[in-house]
Amino acid sequence: MTETANVQQLRAAILGEFYFGVMCRDTRRRIAISADASEGRERYSRSGETVVSCNHCGKAHRFDNRDIFSFQQLGWE
Repeated sequence: MTETANVQQLRAAILGEFYFGVMCRDTRRRIAISADASEGRERYSRSGETVVSCNHCGKAHRFDNRDIFSFQQLGWE
């Protein structure tokens, strides 16, 4: 059985900080879901999948955890 986690989009991403996240399938905007203390050096380590509630479109999107990536917040999302 695949492990599934439900997470909310972070309310505020701080400029210059690193986050793990995904792309909203409707708006194509990044969704930050957790801080990345490795600053992009490591991959998201959880197996399974994650259901992400998106503040941009108001929907929940399901992602395989292999599709979660690290990014640095460079501007306003």
